[in-house]
Amino acid sequence: MRPFGVFVAIMSLVLFGCDTPGVRLIDPEVDPDPGRTITVTAQLEDETLAEALGWELGVPGATISYHRLLDEFVVYTAETDSNGELRIENMLPGHYRFAAHRVLRGDETEPTDGQVRAFGDGVTVLVELPQEVRLSLRADRAGSLVVSEVQYGGRYEGPGSSFPDYLWFTYFELYNNADTTIYLDRMLWGQGFLYNANGAAASCGESAPYRNDPDGIWAWYIHQFPGSGSEYPLPPGQTAVVALDGVDHSVVHPNLPDLSGADFELEGRADADNPDVPNMPEVGPFQNPYWGHGVPLECSNGCFLAQAVDVELLARQRLPFLGGTFDWVVIPIESILDVVTTDIWNPSYDETTPCATKVQRSLDRLEKPLHDVYYDVSITMQRRVLRTGPGGFPLLQDVGVSFADFIVAARSPGWIEP
Repeated sequence: MRPFGVFVAIMSLVLFGCDTPGVRLIDPEVDPDPGRTITVTAQLEDETLAEALGWELGVPGATISYHRLLDEFVVYTAETDSNGELRIENMLPGHYRFAAHRVLRGDETEPTDGQVRAFGDGVTVLVELPQEVRLSLRADRAGSLVVSEVQYGGRYEGPGSSFPDYLWFTYFELYNNADTTIYLDRMLWGQGFLYNANGAAASCGESAPYRNDPDGIWAWYIHQFPGSGSEYPLPPGQTAVVALDGVDHSVVHPNLPDLSGADFELEGRADADNPDVPNMPEVGPFQNPYWGHGVPLECSNGCFLAQAVDVELLARQRLPFLGGTFDWVVIPIESILDVVTTDIWNPSYDETTPCATKVQRSLDRLEKPLHDVYYDVSITMQRRVLRTGPGGFPLLQDVGVSFADFIVAARSPGWIEP
């Protein structure tokens, strides 16, 4: 993991682009050439549901988003046709990120008992022209604890300002997406396997067995919720805000949030401690040495939420990276509740972190790009509201694709906008 101060200091300006309906060309100055055309096909993983919806040939009206690695941040979008296909002309060869997202309209929900459902997929692939890219969309899941909002550090004095030295105002929010009470006691939050694909730590090939381990997530930065089993209940449709530092940060700058009412705060060796906010101590094999405020809320390696596991009982192993001097543990796959991945999509970052997956695809398939949130701390990454649940609470989307599951919206710690 990059030290957070360095991480934000080298962030460069990125721009977001989107299309009106139709295909936006990667290389619009060139006349259409069949040899530079790809076909994107979107299909459902669930063949039975696909048949019930009449989507055996493919998913119609799916939004396809794509971005060429090593290009400045512009995401192009278009929709699949009635057969679930999209032809994109004048493509340049290279590695691309592709994502697909589809939400049922109200008139399509009879096969799902009237419930609005969502589907998504995401991949990073090498495009060699001409070519077909197949996306296999999986369905949303309900009934779990999810990360519903993430506030990252960034500039709070407007574009062009230097990054400030004060970086302690970040937080993440959890949401009970189930219909029963969930107890947070002794649950784990942490970051996935550290790698650096430029060779300083590990190549993509060397790190693949650990990034894609079917047994779980390799980790060394881990925090644990307090409690002994039933002290911290989270009822259905309720949130819990976890601050890096649970204090009023608006006294430093008016654009920063007041987190003195947070439900928990990460514990560090040298942070501001609010005695009214329960602490989450570091319990991983490696304590973050850079801040003294706990683990930075940076999820380029995947941030995970897991059920209560005694980290001391997990087998420790020194991996052949970073000089082989650090211990790692595997968070068991069966205990993992949610994973969120993010990254910066621009040439300088794509050169150092081009690996196709951050974590195994059963946990998250494509990261959410960060751009606007670094230039406006009043907005955050927030999970999409899919429909109203049985108890009248919002039910949040969870297709296991951060790119599709999250949007950028006004900061709202502790509150889900219906």
